[in-house]
Amino acid sequence: MAGVIIAGMAIFCGTGSEYQDSQPPLPLFGVYSNDDIPHEVTITVFGINGTRNNTLVCSEIHLLEAGGHEKSSIKNDEGGEFRFEISIDDEVPQEFSFGFQRSSSLAISVQSERDVWAQIVENGFQG
Repeated sequence: MAGVIIAGMAIFCGTGSEYQDSQPPLPLFGVYSNDDIPHEVTITVFGINGTRNNTLVCSEIHLLEAGGHEKSSIKNDEGGEFRFEISIDDEVPQEFSFGFQRSSSLAISVQSERDVWAQIVENGFQG
């Protein structure tokens, strides 16, 4: 019985990587408001290192209602390293840099106009 379980797991793992490669690209980021007031969130993304060194990837403005969320119109179809400049309600931007796999997205959480949290999400939200 133990041999059957191990064989089943090996098949599942092999199929999982093939499935991941065949999935459509994820949004580069999702932005969420954990505040009880609306915010205008400006997110500017630059490629870092390699061929995209300091190249503008996108700049998007998201109008978030209290507790609202939106996804980037840009897809993460290759992975890579990116620098995010995030400004809440036209305040001084906060900067974050992350390395992405193709299966990654960045979750950006607005806590208040001066408090932003950002974390990589593996196999995250679909666009």
